[in-house]
Amino acid sequence: MRASLFVGGGCPEGFRPVLWLLGQGLGGEAPLPLPPGWGGLRREAVAWTPYRGHGLRARRGPRLEVELRGGTYLLAVEAGMGEGYYLLSLDGREVPGGSLEGLAAIPRFNRCR
Repeated sequence: MRASLFVGGGCPEGFRPVLWLLGQGLGGEAPLPLPPGWGGLRREAVAWTPYRGHGLRARRGPRLEVELRGGTYLLAVEAGMGEGYYLLSLDGREVPGGSLEGLAAIPRFNRCR
């Protein structure tokens, strides 16, 4: 499983959400109470890099690449009280498409308002 977290290009530099993978047998801390046997992997980016593509003007932050066994897993984003937009992307084979609502939101994401 591969995932990446992006923030809008116009968002303040201090807006740096954290990416979490939560699931059975992961151990470690978690940002919220979890069932017994569950844990979390925390990913935060030291540096956020500029990203341009698919109409987005953004900064790419934390990435997660991990091989998972069968079971239930959750991806979560911890954004705190910061103001801004983020986009969670599941990396892999790209399939064209998207909703009209999603495409219409790209300019708002890029401006971060």
